[in-house]
Amino acid sequence: MFKNYKIIAVTPAGRKRYLEILLPYIFKNREIIDEYHLWLNTTNKSDINYMEGLAEKNPDFIKLISINIQPSGNNTIRFFFQNCIDKNTIYIRIDDDICFIEENAIKELLNFRINNQDYFIVYANIINNSICSYINQRKGNLGFSQGNVTYDVFCEKGWKNGEFASFIHSKFIEDYSKGLLKNYQYDYWILCEFERVSINFITWFGHEFAEFNGMVDGEDEEQWLSVDKPKRINKYNCICGSAIVSHFSYFTQREYLESKTDILQKYKLISEEVLSLINPNETLKKESKIEENDNTKKTVPSRLDKLYIPAIQTIEISESRPFWSIMIPTYNCANYLVETLKSVLAQDPGLEQMQIEVVDDCSIKDDPEAVVRELGQGRVSFFRQAQNVGLTTNFNTCIQRAKGEWVHILHGDDAVLPGFYSQMQQSIESEPNIGAAFCRCIFIDENNNWKHLSPLYRETAGIFPEFWKALAITNRITTPSIIVKRSVYEKLGGFNSQLRHTADWEMWTRIGVHYQLLFEPLPLAFYREHSASDTSRLVTTGANIIDTLSCINIFEHYLPSVLATELTNKAKEVIVIQALDKATVLFSKGDIQAAINQIREGLKCSTSSMVLRSFANFLVNNEPLFKLFVEMIVSSKDDILSSLTSPYQIDEYEEKLEVDLRDINLIIFPDWQLPEELVYENLKSIIEAVIKLSNQLNIALLIDSSNGSEEEINLMISDIIFQMFQENELDSTGEPTISFVNNLSDRKWRVLLNKLKARIVLKYQNNEAISKSGADQILSLNLKELKNILG
Repeated sequence: MFKNYKIIAVTPAGRKRYLEILLPYIFKNREIIDEYHLWLNTTNKSDINYMEGLAEKNPDFIKLISINIQPSGNNTIRFFFQNCIDKNTIYIRIDDDICFIEENAIKELLNFRINNQDYFIVYANIINNSICSYINQRKGNLGFSQGNVTYDVFCEKGWKNGEFASFIHSKFIEDYSKGLLKNYQYDYWILCEFERVSINFITWFGHEFAEFNGMVDGEDEEQWLSVDKPKRINKYNCICGSAIVSHFSYFTQREYLESKTDILQKYKLISEEVLSLINPNETLKKESKIEENDNTKKTVPSRLDKLYIPAIQTIEISESRPFWSIMIPTYNCANYLVETLKSVLAQDPGLEQMQIEVVDDCSIKDDPEAVVRELGQGRVSFFRQAQNVGLTTNFNTCIQRAKGEWVHILHGDDAVLPGFYSQMQQSIESEPNIGAAFCRCIFIDENNNWKHLSPLYRETAGIFPEFWKALAITNRITTPSIIVKRSVYEKLGGFNSQLRHTADWEMWTRIGVHYQLLFEPLPLAFYREHSASDTSRLVTTGANIIDTLSCINIFEHYLPSVLATELTNKAKEVIVIQALDKATVLFSKGDIQAAINQIREGLKCSTSSMVLRSFANFLVNNEPLFKLFVEMIVSSKDDILSSLTSPYQIDEYEEKLEVDLRDINLIIFPDWQLPEELVYENLKSIIEAVIKLSNQLNIALLIDSSNGSEEEINLMISDIIFQMFQENELDSTGEPTISFVNNLSDRKWRVLLNKLKARIVLKYQNNEAISKSGADQILSLNLKELKNILG
């Protein structure tokens, strides 16, 4: 209760990636908020499952509210207001992408609401709300260097422009870090002309809504609440200037903010700081696949990702404790595990000195336990995950199960050279205060051929001063080459499960910032590079770069502030250079679309003068891409890719240019103009069905993108794949082969149709594109038929 009123906060839909940022603020205000209602205005099963989990864990606080109508985005939100008519209640509607709530904002808003009952709706002072931006710009908080915001809810600058939204958020976050939010505060702003204002964060009296039974007329609830109803009852709405909150994005800004900025990650880090201050009894109990006992201890740096870094259980110091824990994570690599175990057992000092254990991530294609039984002869322990948990979580299981003073994570397809453990022990015992040590590493291929050797950082063994400066720019340590004190993991936490392919880099950098590292110049470890990684979907779509950028954005917040920006800017330049190198390789293989995606995602990270020079050199050395670049500037043609080749060359590039084909090629035609939730559900069900097929590695799924935004589609696909990783439905070897097709010429469609096995029928599909392409003439299958035919 707050001043004799019950307080209920409500949030429409509930997209998980945003709710995770919002929830700490909700729980921080539990002394004010009596109930938190999640309006199930979505068909996205993943998001619904997430919200159901929240309600199950917090039954006395979180309630799920549904309606007897098929949810349809903004068109159905209005029906939920019929549940907001309790006469002794004040309701606060909070959009799920509210990404910051100032400490006293809700209390200020409620006090103003109670003390000013003549207003119908009271708004918070919302950062990234076009009308509020107009006010804040004229108060001097935003300046005019980025242009003027007009007093219009659909302002081209304040509502539609993603670059301007990025500027607003960056300025606000900077002011927050400097303690300058008081500059944004003002008393109030009366909307005396019945202006339309976006309802991202509003409050109202339940007794007023009870007068019309919460029946919001028309399909546009924002127009009705901010304009139509206030006019009808002759009551103004008002903005409470002392209640500061931040709204992440309108749909018009989302693509730019999510694909070209790290704004959301910065808000996430602030949110996690809020989470760390909440009494555990008042907040959501975080899930963990690793059991933790009462002596679990975690003292991670304050700005680290507390939601994704698991605590590592402390081990009691005892005389019987081994010096080494050799922890070998495996997944579908039993053929290589033979070499790995042989290389370790050849150096075995005995059970008292060394724990050796294989931790299998529920392999499905081979039997690592049989290898352990045959080679280990009882000397090697074996642990199997109950279900596939993914690479990062499996690494954390290794740490949790380690009993030794020093932990060596040696992946099941890597190996150590003779003398690794004796030489590393000799080196670390000479420097007792270090946190980790690493040696040089030999890179090998699938056939054990030596490819190259890691750099020689110093000629003799010893501490490498401030090695974190080099680590923050690019990862210079391979996992098989590094050993870490278990006590370091206990203090800093495990691997960040928000990351997948760069979790090791973030971990070594985190350790390097807080502990001294020792370098051993002898090459004592083998690291296996798989050529298949070059053709993975992550590289094809550029998602590998997105993961790397996320890693940089995470450790930027715990690097020493005096060098953080300088080092991370250099790291982002390295990303681009690596992307250009990767693009060169892809281009030489004929995979032009993948090369373009690497360039596109890379240039989003940095456009420094050095990067631009490198890009210019790249174009000069790749004439067809240089022609494409020129064509993009001087031509308005829709099919730019086809202009790369002359008519007599088109057959040569037909298969390589747009699509990655396999033995079995399937195609779908989603209607990208439908609400995001419907498209997401469609795609997720199809991808799930494809990866569950017995021969899915031989299958390519082609997706028509003719009536959608390529970047937005790419983002959605990446999100689906990421969710499958998180839900343990997908592993790194099981990523589906996915390609996009868009605006193909008639000739290209004829060639492509001949290579297609079938078209998968969707519940919602782009029938016009199907007819235009001629795909209505090929075999069509529903999901059940697909499983029966392809198994």
